[in-house]
Amino acid sequence: MRLFVPATVALLALPVRYAGRLAKNGKQFDKGSINFRVGMGEVIKGWDMSVKGMQVGEVRKLFVPAHLAYGRGGAPPAIPPNADLVFDMELLNIQGGKKKAGRR
Repeated sequence: MRLFVPATVALLALPVRYAGRLAKNGKQFDKGSINFRVGMGEVIKGWDMSVKGMQVGEVRKLFVPAHLAYGRGGAPPAIPPNADLVFDMELLNIQGGKKKAGRR
């Protein structure tokens, strides 16, 4: 059985591994692992939207426009204002939540 993130998610905890780069020049600004709950505002909106439908072990390349990332303020000094971002993200597992992981 392949586990995936359902389209409607309620409090699923998702451990992911990622690397983030500026779309403009490819400069890496961050790399690591994080565990976050979908839809709780713990990560940028672009991540919350992009993980839906991912399968455990899947790697996705995400293009996140500035308005779904850090917007006009950026995240100085690494991320300038109005920066579009690119992430390589791997879904490591699906933990808990109110929805069961489904089959694909």
